[in-house]
Amino acid sequence: MRTRTLLFCAPAILLFMIVLKTNAQDKYVPKANEELYGTWTNENASTMQPKKSINFPGGYKAYEKITDTSPFEEGTEQIAEKWTDSEGNVWYKIINVITLGIVPSGPYKGYDYKGWKIQCLQKVSNSGTVREWTWVQVPAFDPSLYPTKIDPTDSQHYAIVYRAKE
Repeated sequence: MRTRTLLFCAPAILLFMIVLKTNAQDKYVPKANEELYGTWTNENASTMQPKKSINFPGGYKAYEKITDTSPFEEGTEQIAEKWTDSEGNVWYKIINVITLGIVPSGPYKGYDYKGWKIQCLQKVSNSGTVREWTWVQVPAFDPSLYPTKIDPTDSQHYAIVYRAKE
């Protein structure tokens, strides 16, 4: 009886391990010096976008003013995919979970959006000095829900920032 159980379970366990390993290989592992990481600013950003963003392995913080020391938004950040286009721009598909999110000003001041799940399409210019992104709120993460292009005319879901001198 024990031998039969072992003969039945061993292939199932082996199959499970193969599937697990295949899925793990598909996941992007970020480098310590990703082009995305660092401090980014835009003094002219709209009221719904950060004037300063600090991105680091695993997360980010967004500030209403460049001089602020307390973020109005922060969250986790997971790079799902990365590629370089023919012009040398670096593209990312990113999953965010907002862990702190209070609209700092404007008509929605005080609105709490903690817990939102966001999927972003981001581009870092080939010079490494300009970062643009667009985003969509999702009920659950789904690879088919990423934005397909970055549209600068979409003022609600578009942002542009410039690498700060450090």
